[in-house]
Amino acid sequence: MTGGVFIHGRTKKLTERMLLNPNCAGQHELFRRGPRFQTSITIANYLLARLTEFGVRQMFGVPGDFNLWFLEQTINSSDITFIGCCNELNASYAADGCARLTNISALVTTYDVGELASLAGVAGAYAERVPIVCIIAASHPLQRLPTMLDH
Repeated sequence: MTGGVFIHGRTKKLTERMLLNPNCAGQHELFRRGPRFQTSITIANYLLARLTEFGVRQMFGVPGDFNLWFLEQTINSSDITFIGCCNELNASYAADGCARLTNISALVTTYDVGELASLAGVAGAYAERVPIVCIIAASHPLQRLPTMLDH
């Protein structure tokens, strides 16, 4: 799975190499805590831990094919509550409203249709400097080959 983190117009790709590189994330306090000390961590668990540190308590979105792996980890997390919405536009406005009350929120969509549908709510939050973390799940590059059929 590939994914990105979008905060106020800046996109940063997260890769296993970057997260586990001792010169990058290895020095982060997440890797030095007593009972949480681990030599490896999944991208989903790292992202959830960082979101929790930033103060995210609610995550809005619509479950889809490519974000189910992440949502399973979110449901297992006791720190962040996933709130499912009817569509991506509703989810983006819900995340916007939540972030205005709690100072930060998160939005989970799938690539292409999901992220385009949430664009109005995210753009409104961006214009008013409301901090929403947008997590966009995408398929593996091998699944995008013309010979592969994926509904």
